[in-house]
Amino acid sequence: MQSFVIKCSANELNAKIIEVWGTQMLAEQTYAKMKVDKQLKKTMESSVLAKYALQQVLG
Repeated sequence: MQSFVIKCSANELNAKIIEVWGTQMLAEQTYAKMKVDKQLKKTMESSVLAKYALQQVLG
């Protein structure tokens, strides 16, 4: 009976570790996506500014 209790606890612990690891992976992916989004936004902003400047120059 003792080993059964330990096995249950180990399974619960493994489930918790997987859950935490999954959450960490998700957080890392979200962070990476945020960095990409921020870079993309900067690129788009500079692209819009470049187009505007070009229009002003070409008139």
